[in-house]
Amino acid sequence: MVAATTAIFPNFQNLPRELRDQIWHDSMPEKDKPALFPWKKGCWCPRHLQKHEPQWEPNEDLNLILETCYGLLDHVQVEVPLFFVSWEARRIALAWMRKQDITLRFRKDKQCWVFTRPFDPMMDTVYIAKDKIYEFFVEPQDRMFEPDLHDRSASIYPYLRRVAVPPGLFQDDVSELFDWYSLLQEMSVVVGPQPCWDNYDRQRVQGQRWEVKDTQGGVFVYNHSHRRFDLHDGDKAVGGEALDRQIEEACEYFSGMVADNKGERFEIRKVIAVMS
Repeated sequence: MVAATTAIFPNFQNLPRELRDQIWHDSMPEKDKPALFPWKKGCWCPRHLQKHEPQWEPNEDLNLILETCYGLLDHVQVEVPLFFVSWEARRIALAWMRKQDITLRFRKDKQCWVFTRPFDPMMDTVYIAKDKIYEFFVEPQDRMFEPDLHDRSASIYPYLRRVAVPPGLFQDDVSELFDWYSLLQEMSVVVGPQPCWDNYDRQRVQGQRWEVKDTQGGVFVYNHSHRRFDLHDGDKAVGGEALDRQIEEACEYFSGMVADNKGERFEIRKVIAVMS
């Protein structure tokens, strides 16, 4: 790739180093793209609140919380092509990787190195498969009966902003989401083929990278002024009439709960899952 760069721009190496660094830097994205992360059991962890945290209480017995530890979700693979261009480009790529919390891991099954990063709650989405939804709901309660928390009191802090679910989930289970995850801001309904992940050599890395793409089905956005969901930029027909009815029923159910979170955005969107 160094030779290719030289052939396209033969005077590149004659540029000042600061300018070359800036060119390499500008060729990198600001952040990795959002990705899907499959939910798995075992990501609830106890922690004591610190004095600087707003939820901290003078009574120390009230400062034990149970929260979702996103770092325990299987990492997603990331492409960092600049890493292989030259030593100069690699230096810039490494600095970018550190900011993104991207690490280099060895893939045993294919005998190669891969770049991975953990779940980013500011942009990534947790996918809940239909056969995992029961575990997803009951795990916070079950976790309280494990030895390290048995006979102790803890507040549950489910800091989860985005979830993706299959269409069938709306029939029976979607109403329970807000019981535990009242801070949800976005729910994606995956229409068409559902994402699937192969078991990946026990290194806590996803075997395939999946992302969600918007469809023409639009976005149902909660309108706090009118206390209802409005359809933005879309066609309700995407995904079928049965799904539309399920989403409308979910919107009706969610309206009261979302209204309690004054000013907080909440939306339901139809998406497709793509392997990247």
